[in-house]
Amino acid sequence: MPASHRRTIIRRAGLLLCLLGLLLVTFIIAAPEPPMRPPQIAAPLAMIGLLAAGEPIDPLLRLPEPPKPVVAQIAAPPSAPELVPGSQVHCAPGADARHGLVMLPAEFVIDRGPVDGLEVLLCLDGGKTHESLAKTRTSNGALVKAACIAGLGLDGSGAGSPEASNLPARGWPVRTVAWWQADDGGWRSVDATCLVRDRINDKAYPPLPFVYTGSRMHEIRQRRPDGTEQVSQRFALDLIKSVIVNFDEPDALFASPFPRSNDDQRFEVNSAICPPAGTPVWFALTRTDLPGPLLLGADGALSFSGKILDDPALAELIGGWAKDTTLRAVAVTVAKTTPRTVDGVARERLLNAAATAKVWMVPIFVPVE
Repeated sequence: MPASHRRTIIRRAGLLLCLLGLLLVTFIIAAPEPPMRPPQIAAPLAMIGLLAAGEPIDPLLRLPEPPKPVVAQIAAPPSAPELVPGSQVHCAPGADARHGLVMLPAEFVIDRGPVDGLEVLLCLDGGKTHESLAKTRTSNGALVKAACIAGLGLDGSGAGSPEASNLPARGWPVRTVAWWQADDGGWRSVDATCLVRDRINDKAYPPLPFVYTGSRMHEIRQRRPDGTEQVSQRFALDLIKSVIVNFDEPDALFASPFPRSNDDQRFEVNSAICPPAGTPVWFALTRTDLPGPLLLGADGALSFSGKILDDPALAELIGGWAKDTTLRAVAVTVAKTTPRTVDGVARERLLNAAATAKVWMVPIFVPVE
């Protein structure tokens, strides 16, 4: 058999192994409890398939196992009675902004799956509830943004990830914690990213910040009856209604921190810790400082404290930072004029450095003038 034919057969077999791994995860999500799931072999199958097919390995498969999510028991959060179904909201409708804190009252709408992927973590009322973990009490996107400006001082404009682009968003890290009341009457708290699982590596995500971009304005052109053109501006969040997303979505208020977020089928609900659908929840948002920042130059060079870093130095630095942070992310500042593709290349390098250091860390890109 010619060598070219053998390579083709090997490549196709590898891709079939990848598909088998993804199908296995799809069937697993129907299990009623995580302990009843079959052995976790999806990630090894995916890696073997990619190697055999000659495809690049997903960088997250190179990272060590992330820390397991820890659901904390807490005292009742501020204004806890407002979470009780049917009660009145005594703050601004749909958002409570205080100095350094924004609280968004919401409701879990799904507690497992969905089969098509968990594209959105939190949507506005009337948003994509078939692929969103939770929905807010308000349908007013401008109100939610105003609360973030008032409570967190987030008045800058970032840049979301173009749809399915696998380009990192640019914005400001915001820790997002979910608070809800359990059946025993006690209160629970967990970083919102821990409520999301990765189907590729069959693990829940560790605590990460989401990336505030501020959404953007859309210019809408319409023809009047007399044939003249009318131009108006609409706030994109009010159109797409996705407040916090897992998938690449350019118009969300908060962009995904997850690498390889160009495929929404990668994400599912972490049903091991997610409360039942219909449970009221508050999402508490606070600005957060991350280790770093690294500085990303227009030429792709990464530096810290004025020193350009080679790969061994980068791995050593990230490994040290990982020992002293709860949020598994590092800040990378980048000029707004730097091409977005530079961010993507830098993220791959940083993920490789984290793998070398044997730590689970991802970069968050923060725009500077």
